[in-house]
Amino acid sequence: MTMIYHHHMLEEQVREQRREIEAVNREAWKRGDRRKARRAARTASRGGLQMVIATLWKWF
Repeated sequence: MTMIYHHHMLEEQVREQRREIEAVNREAWKRGDRRKARRAARTASRGGLQMVIATLWKWF
């Protein structure tokens, strides 16, 4: 597989993860649970960073 394809797949995974995070945050804000929204955002950004590092590690 080409590097362009891997980059495209990584972008798709990040978009999907962001959609899930936004849905969790919307629900948390609707219920007034702002701590849960912040926690979900922190966890997601940590997971996204790990996904990027793992993908880059495969390339090199």
